[in-house]
Amino acid sequence: MKGPLDSDILYILNQEDFQPVQRLMRLFFGDENRAQLAHFLESNSINVESLRKLLDGAINSGYKGNPEYAESVQILQNFLRGRQ
Repeated sequence: MKGPLDSDILYILNQEDFQPVQRLMRLFFGDENRAQLAHFLESNSINVESLRKLLDGAINSGYKGNPEYAESVQILQNFLRGRQ
């Protein structure tokens, strides 16, 4: 799965029964979307529970320790800390 963080991703994240899958996590946390990640999070109304599920999935899958994804995981962690 490749592409930008856009309205399609927003739609997926805002589904009531959202469950993260590896393909979506690679797109969301991948370096190709890192530059727009903070803006995407801040400028959209995203279900916070879905974001927590994404973060948990990333941590449980070792993304936090992977240089390809770690910075994006940190961006999401910081965003969620600001929402508490």
